[in-house]
Amino acid sequence: MDASFPASAWEQVAFGKLAFDPSLFLIYEGEFGPLGFVHATTSNSMEASNDGTSIGLINAICVRSHPHQAEIASGLLEEVQRYLDRLECRTTFALGSPRLYAFYLGIGEGCGLLGVPENDHRTREWLTNAGYQETSRIDAWELDLQKFRVPMDRNQIAIRRTARVESLSEGNGGLSYAQSVLFGHAELYHFKLHHRDLSHLDLRAHFWRPEIPSSPNDVARNRFHLMFEAANHTEVADHYLFLLAEAFRQLQQLRGMSVRCTLERGVSPVNHSLLQRLGFAQRLAGSLYARQR
Repeated sequence: MDASFPASAWEQVAFGKLAFDPSLFLIYEGEFGPLGFVHATTSNSMEASNDGTSIGLINAICVRSHPHQAEIASGLLEEVQRYLDRLECRTTFALGSPRLYAFYLGIGEGCGLLGVPENDHRTREWLTNAGYQETSRIDAWELDLQKFRVPMDRNQIAIRRTARVESLSEGNGGLSYAQSVLFGHAELYHFKLHHRDLSHLDLRAHFWRPEIPSSPNDVARNRFHLMFEAANHTEVADHYLFLLAEAFRQLQQLRGMSVRCTLERGVSPVNHSLLQRLGFAQRLAGSLYARQR
């Protein structure tokens, strides 16, 4: 974490969350103070598939530059793995993905969703030495809201005649309880498509942005994050495109600078196509790592 990260922010993104387990937050103490920490959680406290198995997640590992930084990181990972083994976690992931996340959402380059950023060579080396392997690649796509123009073609014109987009209150957003807790430090925005002829079509778009700065010059506070969920089917892609375009127009009025969306490669070609049609460009890349028990 940045040295300027305020204590109040720690409380909001980690220590004050209902899912926080202090036994899985380990600090390495040197002769003159802390040299690093590792923070983990389990599938009982994050959004994850419920397949009857326990899943561990390394949310963050941070070690100050030090002649023995590799040994410090190794000791932290080994110690936290002992805790996760006792909790019967059969697989441990690092450092978060669009489908597996818990803490530090919106904080740092990866925002808790990008896994290990590709330029973070130290963390990659530490995880590899600890027995982790890369399991998937993740991309962060970004749209400049100041330059956004609504895409228009024959299908969009037809949808515009029969549909509208409504901004929902937070209580009607449709997020799960776990998601609401994990995004408790963020402002949430929800939009729903209403179609005159397809009333059964339930399409929603969810956005969030951190309420707290992670540094004095934090420009990310003006960045919205899109939770991509529903557009996996080509038959609704044009309607979802309309929903997102109208949502972006409303976010422009909130003086948002950009929208970021994080996706795993190869998971949804439809979603990737939608991002390109809306004008998103790939900004960052990372990797999700995993270790089997």
